[in-house]
Amino acid sequence: MNLAEISTVYGQNAFKLAVVVLLLVLMYALRKLRLHKYADSPAIKVVNSVSIGAKERIILLEANQTMLLIGATPSHITTLHVFNERETEKAMADEFDSLKSLLSEDYAPVK
Repeated sequence: MNLAEISTVYGQNAFKLAVVVLLLVLMYALRKLRLHKYADSPAIKVVNSVSIGAKERIILLEANQTMLLIGATPSHITTLHVFNERETEKAMADEFDSLKSLLSEDYAPVK
C-alpha cells in the first residue's frame, strides 16, 4: 500500500465517523426540541409526579383550574381522583396553617 491509498482509507473512515456523529447529534437535538415543545403547554400543567415503582407513577395535573390525580403505567393511565376547587383551596389553607404554626414554634422571637 502506498501513501495515497492509506490516506484515502483513513479519509473514508473519518468521513463515516463524522456522519455517524452528526446523526447522533441531530437525534439528540430533535429529542430535546420535541420534549420542550410539549413541556410548556398552557392547558395542562404537571404539578407533581411521584414514582411508586419501576414503571409506575402517580401524577398530579392541573387542567382548566381542575386538579387531577392520575396513575400511570406503561400500558394504562387511570384517573384516581378529581379535586374540585374547594378541596384544593382547603388543602392549601391547611398546609399554610401547619407551616405557619411550625415556623411560629421554631422561630419565635427571643425575649
